[in-house]
Amino acid sequence: MGDGILFVTYATLRSAGKCGTTRLSQILDWMGEGFEGVLAFDEAHAMQNAAGSEQGLAGLRLQLAAPRARVNGGAILGHGSDGIVLSRAA
Repeated sequence: MGDGILFVTYATLRSAGKCGTTRLSQILDWMGEGFEGVLAFDEAHAMQNAAGSEQGLAGLRLQLAAPRARVNGGAILGHGSDGIVLSRAA
């Protein structure tokens, strides 16, 4: 498969696909071995406490399965008089 961009919700990331496969395994198949692209997680705080949530575990498994990927996660934490406060994990 050629280059591309895949946008996936956290609900999709943790869900089961057809024929007993998981969406995560389908995504990993699409990425292929040796994936060196970018994994960008919006609202990355949704994966906090990975051991306690299905989507946290799915996000962690995705990152562990692609050790050469560049991972970026961010979230808008709030806003105040100075503007929007961003959190970024590199």
